[in-house]
Amino acid sequence: MQNKGEVIGQADLNENTLKDVSRKIAEGIKPQAIPNIALELIEDKKIIKVYVKGDNVPYSAFGKYYSRSFDEDKQLSPEMLKSLINREGEPDYIIQKESTNQDLTFKMLKGLYLSNDVKINNDKFEENLVLLTKITKY
Repeated sequence: MQNKGEVIGQADLNENTLKDVSRKIAEGIKPQAIPNIALELIEDKKIIKVYVKGDNVPYSAFGKYYSRSFDEDKQLSPEMLKSLINREGEPDYIIQKESTNQDLTFKMLKGLYLSNDVKINNDKFEENLVLLTKITKY
């Protein structure tokens, strides 16, 4: 498709082309994402339709990270990638992500520590292991 929305199509698309596209996506996108790939006709022109959905963001393409801006792909610098991952500017964004389940006990974790002769302070356990957010939520 051109930027004007005109479908160009490709005359020699076939099943091998779809396999090649699938293989390239599998080789190049990390973490791996499984695409839906189909050969379709739009305005009597053959096109390849690729749909990929995943929850393991961020994804890289051939070892590089990109951001979509209007109709361009812009490669992200390490600093830009870090700021996207650490949205709140924290060294580890995940430590400030609140759990949907607040009824947690950590009995198994405490048991593992104790079974390995690691002394724990029950009163400060969650705080010492940074299991609480700044507003003392799990």
